[in-house]
Amino acid sequence: MNQNFKGKSIISIKELTKEEILYILECAQELKINPKPNLLSGYVMGSCFFEPSTRTRLSFETAMNRLGGKVVGFANAGITSAKKGETLYDSIKNIGQYVDIIAMRHPLEGTARRATEATDKPILNGGDGTNQHPTQTLLDLFSIKECQGTLNNLNIAIIGDLKYGRTAHSLTQALTHFKPRLHFVAPNFLQMPNYILDGLKENGIEYFLHKKMENLLTEVDILYMTRIQAERFSDRAAYEKVKNVYILTSGMLQNVKENMRIMHPLPRVNEIETKIDDTKYAYYFQQAENGLFVRQALLGLLLGKSILNENMQINEPTFNNYRIENKQFENENKQFKVLTIENGTVIDHIPKKVAFKLFKILNLASDNKIVSIGVNFPSQKVGTKNLIKIENKELTEKEVSILAIFAPDATINIIRNFKVYKKFKTVIPKEVAKLLVCPNPNCITNNEKMDSHFFINKNNLDAQCKYCEKIFHQNEIKKYKI
Repeated sequence: MNQNFKGKSIISIKELTKEEILYILECAQELKINPKPNLLSGYVMGSCFFEPSTRTRLSFETAMNRLGGKVVGFANAGITSAKKGETLYDSIKNIGQYVDIIAMRHPLEGTARRATEATDKPILNGGDGTNQHPTQTLLDLFSIKECQGTLNNLNIAIIGDLKYGRTAHSLTQALTHFKPRLHFVAPNFLQMPNYILDGLKENGIEYFLHKKMENLLTEVDILYMTRIQAERFSDRAAYEKVKNVYILTSGMLQNVKENMRIMHPLPRVNEIETKIDDTKYAYYFQQAENGLFVRQALLGLLLGKSILNENMQINEPTFNNYRIENKQFENENKQFKVLTIENGTVIDHIPKKVAFKLFKILNLASDNKIVSIGVNFPSQKVGTKNLIKIENKELTEKEVSILAIFAPDATINIIRNFKVYKKFKTVIPKEVAKLLVCPNPNCITNNEKMDSHFFINKNNLDAQCKYCEKIFHQNEIKKYKI
């Protein structure tokens, strides 16, 4: 799929298919776990911000720098030739001769599209007036998936300035791929534009219009707050009437769902009380951080770079070469043969969608072993399952412990001379040491040379750090020591 992205511009979220969106998110997740500091060495990004920006501009520039590339550009149109009357077309045509890719923002709608007509270099739209903000939408989707575990069938409320809010427009259009139940909360004259609502109807998406948010708080999975944008109002008096119409306070969160998370594209003015920052429901700062990884993924993909380990020596995931005869075991005096593996390990009964995650976590690519991954096998126990076959490798005790945490019902088959030499199920450990890296950057284990230590909850697989005492779901633990 990399070839489909090379040289492409990201102008509108509507131009990305569901498969392309999910692929970008997968690449962003890979970069969050496994940084690639030299991926774009030798490349130059033009950072062209004709409108003020903090997070978008800095995350684009940081993304390029952390991938080994260089950045040139400006953050104020007043210091460019635009002030002398130069057209956007001429500006971009000239800038395109100096750089390999351009990230831009402009107060006028349609400017990103116009830029693609001036240069053959990829354009990344960081916001064009009140129109689109596709990279913000991608990081929003990444954050929703990260905190909810899925993008599908969620209850989502979008609150605030929905008429002028480009982030609200782009996010709503992208969510049509994932069958949400949407609630739009705004004053009548700031409600979601009809063309967005018409698109929802065409896609069979259920939505509701509201003037107040209080009655929705106990229903939703995601509460997406936006500010009332003073810069979009021509009438200052009209802005003053509505600027404080939606203010979320900590007292309003008493009966919300346990999994509910609050997001915001930022900057925040006063629509979210600062006390909420310290609650588990606040996710807007993590959301802003995720912009770095999503924009790294986009920069790499549009410049034709491979981010996922798609060229590793891994057989097709249909697992057609995995053949089993006599599904009985040696303790019954019968043989279980894996005809295409002489020595190694076969991991069976891996939960759906976990095999590729284990491949990364166990760092199987670094061993230069032949690894086969099979997905969507029928299973009487769990419906569908995954399989992993590793030739000429037996798992270490540490690797078995990790396997137990992420695939607690998996079965490990040690193969020697085409036979199952040993077969056993994973056992969830009560505690693990020297294995997981605490996600809390302020934990002592991340600031001094010492070993980590976690207690594992066997019921929900949450891990509690012995030192900072914070509890993390397994999806929050991104780094491991193998």
